[in-house]
Amino acid sequence: MGVKNIFITMPYGNRWRDHRRLFQQYFDTKYLPRDQEKQLEFVQKSLLPNIFATPEESSEHVANCVGGIILSMTYGLPVKTHHDQLVRFAEKAFNDLSAVSAPGKYLVNIIPQLRYLPDWFPGTGFKKDAREVLQALDTLREEPYQATLNTMDEGVVHDCFVSGNVEKFRSAPDFEHRIVDVKEVGISIFAAGFETTTGVIMTFILAMLLNHDVQRQAQSEIDSVLGPERLPTFSDLSDLPYLSAVIKEVLRWNPVAPIGVPHLTIDEDVYDGYYIPKDCIVISNI
Repeated sequence: MGVKNIFITMPYGNRWRDHRRLFQQYFDTKYLPRDQEKQLEFVQKSLLPNIFATPEESSEHVANCVGGIILSMTYGLPVKTHHDQLVRFAEKAFNDLSAVSAPGKYLVNIIPQLRYLPDWFPGTGFKKDAREVLQALDTLREEPYQATLNTMDEGVVHDCFVSGNVEKFRSAPDFEHRIVDVKEVGISIFAAGFETTTGVIMTFILAMLLNHDVQRQAQSEIDSVLGPERLPTFSDLSDLPYLSAVIKEVLRWNPVAPIGVPHLTIDEDVYDGYYIPKDCIVISNI
């Protein structure tokens, strides 16, 4: 599909390492309290009231909350408590990306030469699909970044991934190059966190609906630790061993993403007596 500016689809090299470095420096574990504060704010002010008011729209409320957290952490942008248009646009863009990236979706992924066929030729609908996805990703790369830049120009600087790196690289001789990386990592953050986190939460809800005894025991533990007066925070996690085990079991029961992702070898190798040629697709047996 030609999507090469997202971290998970980039070929290994200097740009991949630059992207990884940017991501790791901002999301280092020492900054967890900063990120957890934003997460709690969105859950308490957006997710819980919305689910209480309209539980039949739980999936949309979860998606809006998760998307809002990511947009706030990445761009420092205000997000509506429900039906935020930017979150909806991003959700559709990455749903479309997942659809066109599905293994076996298009024959061109097996026979790359098909990409040279003219657009009018039968069976080349993948070209139109690719253009639409790439255009949506271009919009996501530029518009939220520009919105953050506009607020910074107005003298309002929110603590987020983009503002921190703009300030960091403002005097760098290769500023323009650095900012391209910042924009692309911004997309990668959303790509990595949106569908996965939303999927885990919805799977947890499904598991509780199917296992009432487990739900009651987890709720009993929460009530015994917190009482009726307050909501849980991350500092309570160590006092909630049963709930922690339930969450881990949900992740084991229904993994949010495939673990054995295909990789392309960049050089020939020998592993455990097996010869693996260069440019060979390898899928680990996990």
